[in-house]
Amino acid sequence: MSSTLSPSAASARRWWQTITTHQPLDGRCPRCGTRGRCWSWAQAFGQLVAHDLWHLGPPAPTTSRTRRPAEERSKTLRQLTFVRPKRCGSSGPNCVEVAIDADLNRIVRNSQRPDEQVTFDEREWSAFIASVRAGQAF
Repeated sequence: MSSTLSPSAASARRWWQTITTHQPLDGRCPRCGTRGRCWSWAQAFGQLVAHDLWHLGPPAPTTSRTRRPAEERSKTLRQLTFVRPKRCGSSGPNCVEVAIDADLNRIVRNSQRPDEQVTFDEREWSAFIASVRAGQAF
């Protein structure tokens, strides 16, 4: 019987952070500039799969969340890269846009009202995607 070493929580958190920061946007890695998925993303993904952690999703944040001042929150939201569906095109007048923040939350907004956002944590987002794929109407 062989024993498997499980990674530390810090290692798993670091791999998830790498996945997030190297997630391709508009077909390129925002950190490396590589087309598609970069080597850093692939290594982190490989570690998560090898240690059977991918299906668990990212770990919960270790620090308690505090409410940030409105101006700091708007500054953070301006730094996020929002992506819209390909069907909408780059200049569509009324599109849904989605961004992922550092805590792996999904921020959804309407392109006509970018100051109004709805935030989903990873569990809520996964449940939403599963229900859409199952054909549930909203």
